[in-house]
Amino acid sequence: MRLQIVIELEQPELPRDYRSGFMSLIKAALEKADGRLFRKMYDKKTLKPFTFSVYFPEMKGINGHHLQVGTRALLNFSTIDPILLAHVYNGLREQKHFPWGSYNRFTVHQIRMLPQVRIKTSTCTFKTLSPFLVNRRQHNLQYLSAEDEGFDEGFKHSIRLLCQHFLGRSCDDMKYEIINSRKMVVFHYDQPMTCNKAVIVIQADAEILNLLYDVGIGVRRSQGFGMVEIIK
Repeated sequence: MRLQIVIELEQPELPRDYRSGFMSLIKAALEKADGRLFRKMYDKKTLKPFTFSVYFPEMKGINGHHLQVGTRALLNFSTIDPILLAHVYNGLREQKHFPWGSYNRFTVHQIRMLPQVRIKTSTCTFKTLSPFLVNRRQHNLQYLSAEDEGFDEGFKHSIRLLCQHFLGRSCDDMKYEIINSRKMVVFHYDQPMTCNKAVIVIQADAEILNLLYDVGIGVRRSQGFGMVEIIK
């Protein structure tokens, strides 16, 4: 289940660590709509049932530590939880204006519910809408590119945790193939993180494929990483 939110920016510039601003917007919307659910989700560390990506249609480039993004952003929000979707939708409708510290001011211009997509096959080709993070087992802050040793173990472990938490099942039969990938380094909370943009073919039960479509792949999904779209 997905929303697309059109946001107007007061200033045409954002810091390179822009994901935290859109995280704050989503959290503020949820807290406004349902404080109890917000506290349940954020008072302790837990896997979040959503992901998001941000696209800047007027993006011009980078100026030092800032991005010249223009005055418009498209925030794509995806979740497996219809109640969470409704609360984020209602919270954004109520709180149309959101000041992000001294960096910028967001105004929610339009919210659109996207058609629901359900996967019915056992193989799906995904393309990342936002880069995804995979960390090394036992080293949570060490992020890997698709070519690094330990990537396969880390990626499968992240999928295993999602399946156990949200579906109550294993995913031992899952197979994947990355057919096109690009290593990136992004800044998040002022830390450089190695991440991947990719086209990835995943073979698994349709239930698992739908989960990954809804909540994303990799780690830190609720912080703007790992959202995917179906291309085949």
